[in-house]
Formats: sequence, C-alpha cells, structure tokens
Amino acid sequence: HMQNDQRNRATALKGVFAWNMNKNNRLDFGTDFSKISSWGMSVNEEGKIADDQFKNKETKYAGFATFSLSASKWKGSIGLRYEYIHAINTDQGEVKNKTNYSDLLPSLSLSTMFGRVGMNLDFSSRVNRPSFRQLNNSVSYNNQYHYEQGNIYLKPQYVYDTELSVNYSIFDFKLDYQYIKEYTLVSAHSDCFLKNICSLWKSHCKNCNLSAIQWDFQRLQMFFRK
Repeated sequence: HMQNDQRNRATALKGVFAWNMNKNNRLDFGTDFSKISSWGMSVNEEGKIADDQFKNKETKYAGFATFSLSASKWKGSIGLRYEYIHAINTDQGEVKNKTNYSDLLPSLSLSTMFGRVGMNLDFSSRVNRPSFRQLNNSVSYNNQYHYEQGNIYLKPQYVYDTELSVNYSIFDFKLDYQYIKEYTLVSAHSDCFLKNICSLWKSHCKNCNLSAIQWDFQRLQMFFRK
C-alpha cells in the first residue's frame, strides 16, 4: 500500500497592452510572471519501496509582442515571445537539479485572397516543459508487479507547428506539419525484464526528434428548412 501526499501553490500575474498605430497597423505586447511550488512525500507501509520527500519550484518571467498589419488583400502578423525559467528540484532534502532556461519563440501569420480562393499560412512555436509529476523522483506503487517513477532530469520539448489552409466556396483544405525537438518518451526500466517488476520512467531521448504531417479535406454541408 502506498500513501502519497502532494500539495501545490501557484502565483501568476499577466499584463496585456494594445497600441493601434493606425487603421492598418497594430502592436500588442505584454508580460507575464508565474511562481509555482509543489511538495510532498510518499510512504510504502510494506517497505518494498523506499520512502521519499520532494519539493519542486519553478519561476517564469516572460515578455511578448505581436505586430499586425493589413494592406489591400493581404493581412499578416509577426510575433516574438521570450521566456526565462528558473527551476529547482529537491529530493530527500537535497538539491538534485537546478536549471535555467532562456528561449525565444517566434510566430507568423499570413492570409490573402485570390479571387474566391482564400489562403492562410500560420507558424507558431512553443515549449512543453515536463510537469511536476513527471519530474518527481517519488515512486507511485500500483501493485507488486508494477510501479511508476518520474525523471528529475527531464528536459523541455520544443514544438513547431505550421499550417496551410485553402478554402474555396464550401470546400476547405488543411495541411499541418509539426516538428518536436528533444522528444520525451516513456520507457521501461530494466527491472521489467530482470525482476518482472516494471518501472515506467519518463525519459529524455537525446537524439530523438519527431515530425508529423496531417492533411484534411472537408466539404461543408448546408441544410435548408422551410
């Protein structure tokens, strides 16, 4: 039997501002701040798994700006977001990992009309950082044959999305491409094969990047009722 006790505390502030430079140009900008703490403990009364105490802290500072413009048949925007993260991971009262992340995340959007054909091109980038549950070094005991554990050294994933959409009348075509850098996967610990006890580690794959292409063609159906 496993007893788990985890508590969380979060503080967040965000400010967004807009400047209408003229009827065709607009600037949106802002900043946000967040501070998150998570702490807890796990105890196995049967003594099969060592007890654990953990504490994770993350502080984020971010600033962003997006410039939008329109001219004739063209509309577009370009944006940039900067994030600085300071994270500390503590296990059994000892600091196991201390990291600082500094990232620039661009975005781009462009749309136009060619007669009755509309086209949109969008690009965005973001960071998926591991959750505290994935970072926790404590063990989640399910039964004598299966338990799970996080990885305190997990790195963030960088996700880049590109979408091209074309619409004409009632038809809509979309083409999506996604690229994930520093892909995080779930792998089985060696105990799965040696002792018939399975521990699932969220592990960082050093040389693994993931790409995916998806397309979608739709014909909108309209119903008229008298």
